[in-house]
Amino acid sequence: MLRALALLLALCACRSAADSAVDPDRSAKGEAARAELRLMTFNIRYGTARDGAHRWEERRERVAARIREAAPDVLALQEGLVFQLKELAPVLAGYRKIGQHREGGLEGEFSGLFVHEQLEVLDQGEFWFSEQPQLAGSQSWDSSLPRMCAWVVVPVGSARLPVRIYGTHYDHRGATARAMSTRMILADSATADPVVVMGDLNAAEGDDPVAGYLSRGFRSAVLEHDPSVTRGTMNAFRHEDGGAARIDHVLVRGPLEVVEAAILGGSVDGLFPSDHDAVTAVLRPTP
Repeated sequence: MLRALALLLALCACRSAADSAVDPDRSAKGEAARAELRLMTFNIRYGTARDGAHRWEERRERVAARIREAAPDVLALQEGLVFQLKELAPVLAGYRKIGQHREGGLEGEFSGLFVHEQLEVLDQGEFWFSEQPQLAGSQSWDSSLPRMCAWVVVPVGSARLPVRIYGTHYDHRGATARAMSTRMILADSATADPVVVMGDLNAAEGDDPVAGYLSRGFRSAVLEHDPSVTRGTMNAFRHEDGGAARIDHVLVRGPLEVVEAAILGGSVDGLFPSDHDAVTAVLRPTP
């Protein structure tokens, strides 16, 4: 395991030139750094699932409305199939898509980032949670599916503080894979400050994958804003209070103040937008 981790740490330092390409003219287009950064993570539930009354065609307008209302600068989206992204095109029209799909390329399930086109991208990239992190679609350990992480660096505040943001979706079965995924992001972000990790981590604050972040200086945006929060985010199309499991997170490290944070839950006219509640946060550089 130690040998494998050493290999991962070395490989995670690599960057794909194609995936990290940034428009060289973007900084000349008048884009200003946001004074505050609005973030959102949302697992929208894959659209081919047999969900009865909650099938995709009944939920898509509710998903779009939830994204529109949150108006994130950076959106981490999970379980987005190609046809779902096409149907969400009107609400995503003002965003740039960051990251390939989970199995590589532009087909299959997407679990990457959308960055508002008015926000400058300083750097970007992606890697897979495997012993070959730059091999698209690769998987290792006990992962049930290929899992990956997309990242972006954006400037915030008048001093243009570079914030490194990760968007991801951890494996739902492999405990070792989840633990290694945290180790890989921690290794990749070791020299970055500040850092945000957001996504469906399939783990709560007390579980090792999230506890690994908390032990390394990360804070839960939701708990920092309101330490009394007990609701979960896995509503399973049943729980108005989000259920017992809070497995979707916005985790923050470094000089960023949590101005707002919320779990956007509950049904809309009798139907839930997804089986997961979205999580939002507004951050600004610490004075």
